[in-house]
Amino acid sequence: MFGITRWGAWIILNQITDRIKMSDLRSKVPLYGASFDYAISALQMAGLIRVVKEGGEEYVELTDLGKSFKSWYASYPYPPVPWGPGLGWLYGGWRGWRHWWHWW
Repeated sequence: MFGITRWGAWIILNQITDRIKMSDLRSKVPLYGASFDYAISALQMAGLIRVVKEGGEEYVELTDLGKSFKSWYASYPYPPVPWGPGLGWLYGGWRGWRHWWHWW
């Protein structure tokens, strides 16, 4: 579930440019039901998006933190992860920091 949520949140974040209706966002993103709701709430808890209710409609918009995060990772075609390119050297590459004692 964590991987699906991370990719779904990354897709949602890339679909939001200014302000978008929740129904339009649901139709653009390949997440359905609880996974969509979970990704939206994860982005809200991270402070990257805000959901605004106006006139019976729900709108999703980026916060200032979300705009800066999106521009910072604009060159990444995939969600940023601590073991991926860029920070992989810090965690010991693909094996991770837990395997530093392996000599094979």
